[in-house]
Amino acid sequence: MPVDPFPPAVPVPSGALCPRHPTAPAIAACRRCGTFVCGSDQVLLEGAVFCGDCAARPDVDYLEAFRQKYWGKRDSWAWFFGIGAVANVAAGLGVLGAATVPRLEKGGLLIGAALLAWSVAAAAFWWGARWARPAMVAVVLLYAVAQTVLVGPTGLAAVVFPLALVASTLSNVRAKLFFKLDVPREQLKKAWAVLHDNVAARNALTLGVAGLGMGVFAPFAVLLGIIGLRRVDPTAYPPIGRKGQAIAGIVLGALGTLAWGTFAAAMFLDSR
Repeated sequence: MPVDPFPPAVPVPSGALCPRHPTAPAIAACRRCGTFVCGSDQVLLEGAVFCGDCAARPDVDYLEAFRQKYWGKRDSWAWFFGIGAVANVAAGLGVLGAATVPRLEKGGLLIGAALLAWSVAAAAFWWGARWARPAMVAVVLLYAVAQTVLVGPTGLAAVVFPLALVASTLSNVRAKLFFKLDVPREQLKKAWAVLHDNVAARNALTLGVAGLGMGVFAPFAVLLGIIGLRRVDPTAYPPIGRKGQAIAGIVLGALGTLAWGTFAAAMFLDSR
């Protein structure tokens, strides 16, 4: 079971005063250091009370620790665009060369220019230049114009995927932290939950689904589901959730194990 990293809350005796504001009554004690705090000094983090000094510590504020862990650090999207930038240089030059063909001349020149512009924007994204974020949107719009010129309005269908890709990347919390952009705590909490909250339960669900198609994964889904379920504790700090995913992993893993075990047994009996 998870262990609360802080000692139990200290009860505040009647008449206790705030050390920083001697005339103000203390209403709680810091969960980390035990210092009494008044209403103006207390800081609430996930329902726990801390003094201002302790609340500023990354080991106390797990969301701030999460922010600092990924602050200015490249994520998988940055490397994806960085590698793609190199590939698109060759593609852009190839399209520009093909644009000498009369029927490709108008749209081909625009598409080649868009691919080269994408390479520049993607390389800048990998580097961490903030202007790369709006530049990528502008390049996709240029690509949309090129497709329209080349094949007409139906060419816009080719823009749906890159536009969705850019939108997903720009809204990604990890990508925002890489560019050192401010991210609200609610968004940090959601990203933390995806990356760090009860990984065993999350993997149990993934293996449970995979186990329906490949039985070798099913028993591991059950095992991880049980581990994840035992770890669930909404009162811990930080809270540990994903109870539903742990249960789903156990159920799917059990079904996969039963189905594939029955199939293997039937195959064995038929071979005799």
